Amino acid sequence: MAAYKPQLPTPTAQWVQADEPKSGGLTHIADIPAGASAAKRVPVIVLLHGWNGNERQMWSHRSAFPRNVAVVSPRGPVGGDGGDSQFGWFTGNAGTARSKLASFIQALPNLYPVDGNRVILVGFSQGAVVANDYALTPNTHVAGVASLSGKLGGQKTGSATKVPVLITHGHSDPEIAPKNADRTKEAYDKAGATVTVFKFGGGHYLNKAGRSKLGEWLRNVLKETKSMSDELLLDAEMTLLEAELTLASVKANSYHDPKTGKFAPKAGGKKYGMNAAGGGGATSTPARGKKQSGGGAVNMTPQQAVEKFGDKSLKRPWSSDPLEGGAYQGKNSAWVGVSMKGEQPKVTWQGKTLEQHKQRGTFDKAADHFKKAYSSVIAVAKGTRSTPDGDQPRGAAYGASVHAKILEAELKKHNLL
Repeated sequence: MAAYKPQLPTPTAQWVQADEPKSGGLTHIADIPAGASAAKRVPVIVLLHGWNGNERQMWSHRSAFPRNVAVVSPRGPVGGDGGDSQFGWFTGNAGTARSKLASFIQALPNLYPVDGNRVILVGFSQGAVVANDYALTPNTHVAGVASLSGKLGGQKTGSATKVPVLITHGHSDPEIAPKNADRTKEAYDKAGATVTVFKFGGGHYLNKAGRSKLGEWLRNVLKETKSMSDELLLDAEMTLLEAELTLASVKANSYHDPKTGKFAPKAGGKKYGMNAAGGGGATSTPARGKKQSGGGAVNMTPQQAVEKFGDKSLKRPWSSDPLEGGAYQGKNSAWVGVSMKGEQPKVTWQGKTLEQHKQRGTFDKAADHFKKAYSSVIAVAKGTRSTPDGDQPRGAAYGASVHAKILEAELKKHNLL
């Protein structure tokens, strides 16, 4: 049976199997900033999923993380009990998992341009148990630990002097009792750590407020500031996983034409506009499907969107995948496309990048369209653009917030922002 390989969460991410020479012994996804090098190593956040999860599970929190850090998400070494895409860290005690994690962390600076002294563990549920177990083990070092809906493992005492620790837990968690948050705090307090506790009214997950708290804590640990686009990423309610659920709802009311590659509404079903933000979100729209001036095409039917999005860089101008891209149109402006396909995201107007427009002598005109599109993508991300029905597709907000970061980087690259 072929090994399970999840969809990569970003165009720049790479997937490495445990049996490959440069794996560190664990199958994992790695996303390394473009500017990182052996001479300029970056901090690394190691994501540890819960039981019956996989290396993709924790990526829904990526929007909370600072941008210039490496993110590595290993797969638990044991099979779960829910199918070939589900895994865990241990079935007895956390000792064996701790040992495998230790070897993996030790190997990271040899695998990637990351700083071995600035490793931050972010674990959820069973992954949090392993993170806590590792951090409290004598002679180990981490730059920080986020224990999300977790508890202590076998190692309940140790030295973690001045190590920043975040503990989050839902008041009504049915899987791991909330009192475990207090016990975990006590252990870290005794170990000399600097502990922050965040409790929320929810169950066995991390809610929007918790994700925002995680981002704030990470920026404090890494001494980073939050950019405008980072703010939008946090404010967007849709995570990638939630966007996938929304897309499933769209498909339930649509059929896919293999000849045209388009989704169309089923007989008697609603019409769905695959939003320009490419966020995987959709919303019911009236037949007229009119576009509001200055916004993304969040209120178009698929057919209208396909006809309207004319940018040559986009093979599918409207997108059902939050990672494929989208198109934006500012007031009195033309469409600017954001393509997430390929190794690097690409922003184009009339099928050409700003660099190409500079060579053709059309830079100023293209720059004007780019800046207006940036205002538009900000509006979609903030939710100020809506459909004629007044419904705002949450998937559009998430997708637009991702694309805002790409547009922002492109504008800054050319000193336009």
